[in-house]
Amino acid sequence: MCGMMASDSERRRVARPYRREGDAPQPVKEAVNAWIAAAAAGVRPDEGPIWALVLESRNLLTVKALRAADCGVTDATTVVPNPDPEELAAIAAAAPELVALPLSSHGLFAALASPSSPERELLLQRGWSGRLGVVWLDFCGTFGASARAGRQRQHDLEQLFSQKLLLPAAAVLAVTFTTRGASELYRGELLESLVLLAEGYALRYGQRACLSGAASYCSHSRGGNPTVFTALFVVGDGSSAPSFSPPPPTTMAEPECALECASTLPEEPRALVALTS
Repeated sequence: MCGMMASDSERRRVARPYRREGDAPQPVKEAVNAWIAAAAAGVRPDEGPIWALVLESRNLLTVKALRAADCGVTDATTVVPNPDPEELAAIAAAAPELVALPLSSHGLFAALASPSSPERELLLQRGWSGRLGVVWLDFCGTFGASARAGRQRQHDLEQLFSQKLLLPAAAVLAVTFTTRGASELYRGELLESLVLLAEGYALRYGQRACLSGAASYCSHSRGGNPTVFTALFVVGDGSSAPSFSPPPPTTMAEPECALECASTLPEEPRALVALTS
């Protein structure tokens, strides 16, 4: 795939989180993927093609879930940034129609902000309208501002809203992060911080992000067995964001990987309810 290549230093710094376990079953991840795909199908604004941006590995679990759901997303309208050359090659071999780009998510958002970047021109040539209907930022750490990686994740999230990259009628935004290297003053603090961050960015740029649900589980594939959180938002311009609560994800996972979730959350305290089984 042509386009702006990630630098060697960037690859070394960010490639490792983009690699996942090989062929080991991931029932919890599959359940969360199906949950997000169902949300995408539920808020699909029209019958036209829907573009998606997902952080993906060679296992293509998210891509497979989107394929299975009637949400308008196809391989040809799915953008997958990945700075790891081996992962990118495996992704392209497994799904040649995907728009696989040799960039981190940070690099991609920077490219989309430039009207003349090779990546933006490529997407426009492929029929991209400049808007995304589904975005899954599947991160491997927290949003803490004290670390460079956390600040970059915050910047990625802000770029979605500042560049008006989400469909104005309705778009699904899923954000995953882990507790790796972080501590909480109270249960649900990190999730609550993410929700406030997303809602704040949306309001700053004239949009509205409505939390539809949240899920948490223990990951044995991300060093130290951290808790993994996924927050699901429906986003629209101004007051147009529709209210939609997809059925919560279900799984046959082993007890130590049990999935906790809530499909409908009251206004206060959302984070605590989301993590109550």
